[in-house]
Amino acid sequence: MPWFAVAGIGFVTACFSSESIFYYLFESGIPLIFFLFQMRGSLGKDLESFKYLTVYMLFPAKELISGDAGAFWPCVVLALLRLVLSGVGCVYFWKREFSA
Repeated sequence: MPWFAVAGIGFVTACFSSESIFYYLFESGIPLIFFLFQMRGSLGKDLESFKYLTVYMLFPAKELISGDAGAFWPCVVLALLRLVLSGVGCVYFWKREFSA
C-alpha cells in the first residue's frame, strides 16, 4: 500500500519534469530516501524520529495482519495522497505546452 504514495510521487515528478534525468533522479531518489529514513528510524530510540519523515510510516502492516479495524484509515490516507498527487500531475500535464 505505501507504493500508492510512491507511485503518485513518481507520476507527479514525471509530469513536472522536462528532462528525463530529473524524472529518474526523483523517481528513484525520493523512495530511496524514504526507505533509508525508515531503516534509520528502526535502529533505536535516538533515531526514531527519522521514521516519521516517510510515507511508509502510514502503512499499518502489523494492524493489517492482526485484522485490526483501525488499519483502514491509514490506507485511506495513502490512497488519498496518491489521488491528490496524480490529480496535480494530470492538471499540470494537460496545461503544459509542448514544442513542435
